[in-house]
Amino acid sequence: LRPDSSVSSSDSSYSDGEDIIFGKTQPRMNNGDSDDEENVLIFGPTNKNNNRRNSVEQGSILRPPASARYATDSGLLSNASTAMINNTTGNGNNSNSAPSRNNYSRVPSINRMQSFSRRQNQQRQNSFRGGSFFEEVTRGRAGTVGLYVNLRSGTTISSPTPSPTVSPRPTPFNMDFPAQPSYPSEPTYPSPTDSIYWNPPSPPQQSFIPTQTIWAKLGPMRKEILESFRVKEFTNNAPALTADLFDDQDSPYFRALLWMANQDTAYLQNVKGGTRGNLIAHRWLVVTLYYALNGEEWKSNYQWLTNTDECDWEGIVCNDVYYNGTERVVEISLPNRELSGQVPAEISYFTFLKKIDLSNNMISGTIPPTIGRLSMLTTLQMNNNEDLHGFIPSEFGRLAKLENLILNSCSISGSIPSQISYMKSLEVLNLNSNHLTGKLPKQVGDLVLLQNLKLGDNRLDGTIPDSFGNLGNLLHLELWSNSLDGFIPQTFSGLTSLNKLYLDDNSFYGSIPAFLGALPLIDLNLERNGFQGKIPDSLGESRSLARLWISNNLLRGTIPLQLFRLSTNLRALYVDGNRLTGTLAAEVSRLTSLEDLRIHDNVLTGCIPESVFSLPNLKIFYADHNEFSCSLSSSVFSSDSLEDLQIQNNDFHGTLPVFEKEESPLIVLDFGSNGFEGTLPSSYGSFGNLKKMDFSNSKLTGTMPTEFRNLRNLQKCYLQGNGFNGSIEVFESLKRLTILSLFANDFSGQIPDSFPEYLI
Repeated sequence: LRPDSSVSSSDSSYSDGEDIIFGKTQPRMNNGDSDDEENVLIFGPTNKNNNRRNSVEQGSILRPPASARYATDSGLLSNASTAMINNTTGNGNNSNSAPSRNNYSRVPSINRMQSFSRRQNQQRQNSFRGGSFFEEVTRGRAGTVGLYVNLRSGTTISSPTPSPTVSPRPTPFNMDFPAQPSYPSEPTYPSPTDSIYWNPPSPPQQSFIPTQTIWAKLGPMRKEILESFRVKEFTNNAPALTADLFDDQDSPYFRALLWMANQDTAYLQNVKGGTRGNLIAHRWLVVTLYYALNGEEWKSNYQWLTNTDECDWEGIVCNDVYYNGTERVVEISLPNRELSGQVPAEISYFTFLKKIDLSNNMISGTIPPTIGRLSMLTTLQMNNNEDLHGFIPSEFGRLAKLENLILNSCSISGSIPSQISYMKSLEVLNLNSNHLTGKLPKQVGDLVLLQNLKLGDNRLDGTIPDSFGNLGNLLHLELWSNSLDGFIPQTFSGLTSLNKLYLDDNSFYGSIPAFLGALPLIDLNLERNGFQGKIPDSLGESRSLARLWISNNLLRGTIPLQLFRLSTNLRALYVDGNRLTGTLAAEVSRLTSLEDLRIHDNVLTGCIPESVFSLPNLKIFYADHNEFSCSLSSSVFSSDSLEDLQIQNNDFHGTLPVFEKEESPLIVLDFGSNGFEGTLPSSYGSFGNLKKMDFSNSKLTGTMPTEFRNLRNLQKCYLQGNGFNGSIEVFESLKRLTILSLFANDFSGQIPDSFPEYLI
């Protein structure tokens, strides 16, 4: 096989460096005699940039492409099915001189090819000489095989027989690439070719290999899909798909096409009419999403990849109105399915999509910027995908109808794009727990419909823009755990709908604004900042405040009595970790809804009012690390709700209060590092729910009460630094103990053999 020297060099049908697809039927080789029939069929040039091109080197084996390898039903060539190409440059020893850049062999007449095909059964011999261009492809089947050969200027290919001159014939497909309409701010994509003569790329890694019958379906189906995506009404003016999507047979695009051609025949045979291409393209998009997100591994993929309508597959919702003859997907809801893989950029071709929910999965990769084309999208929810990274696409600014953007608990980095201000319909923006950096964009203040703004647990810095005060509909603001500083803006007084404000774990300073008491706050969290001054009395004027966290700041003064006016709603009061002085007022008993009271790590004095222990809903009370000094009565244990009582590191003295009930809800009891004297009351053996007990570093004496054998749930016991004596056998029956601290006492006897080693 060599370029025909009779073809004029002025013919510019083919340009330098283009690939020629050669197809062959079974050649006739009779002991080296010349074949009187042409055995080469040229389909035409392929894309100059085809990444499957094979270079022609001296003596190298030319590997057939996928269409050759899958020409039979078995899909495999024999090991002998290769071809040798002898490549020389210049004139060499060949009878023909080196071809000019445009001298290429042309297509024989159809009659000659048919004549050759009729005689091929008598020509099937396998006695090929070394250096012959083709070997036998398969036995018992005639077919056309495509091979890529790159013919360049100065290259000749030797053959055992000369090629006769053949008449030219137009190529069977149009190589013109009309320009496609461009999407705003998007590149213009070239149109795919109109041909169904598709030379497949390299084979897939999957064990399944398509047969010739399946390949015969793939080309026309591929053409229908590509043509549908060139119709503006179908794509909603999005750029057309490009044909190279199908080059990689391991890609979700090709796998979806292959499944439809091989396993979806029962459904497709009923798809007819003028809208067939649209229906196939729509179904192919849904199947592509399945393969892109590794649908085989989902926790639940009910009905997926069955012969039912794709709109009936679990998590897919379609509308009732047909667009261009096709019912279109409006909702993709696949949360908590263990999805993995990456969201394909082609999700943007679900152009009528209103909701995407891929939350609580294992999706990786980045967020496709092409989602910005989904002009009808109202909800995008991809939260709790830890491996989802990259930036927030600035293209999201086009989502004018988006109401909910929920991307929390991912690994998104970069800054918050200023284009977010164009999302005028946004009501919920949740970017908590990512790796965002930079400043808070002042453009957020333009989102006047915003109700929930959650930017906590990131790496944002700087101050809060005054423009945030424009968010009059804001109900929930979270900026916790960042590196923000400065004052709380005075403009926050305009947030008249604000219910929850979380500014904890930052570096804010100044005084706590008095106007916060006038807002309808339910939760106010200012913990772990640098706020100074006194606790504003105005906070007591709020009738809605349920949880007040102002611990670990630099606050001074006393706990205002006004706070105890919050009798009906306050459930949690955290003022710990400050420099508060004075006493805990008896008016605390008014907080009848209080469940969690933490006043530890201050400089409070006096005695704890007994009324604290009569609060009907109190479950947690921390008063440790203060300067309380008094004795305790049995009223300490009067509560029927208290589960966690910690008053260690104070100056309580006298004997330990006696427990006078049959049972107690106490789980944690910490009286350590005080001045208690006497013995441990045997009634403490009735604390059947107790998991932690601490009486360390006091002045207690005596032996261990035998009733302590009843503390079956006890896990941690701290008794060090006292004057206890006697045996420790009482702990032998406490099988759940993990920590038993008895040093600096006067215990005697032997360590029980049943004690686990970690306790010794």
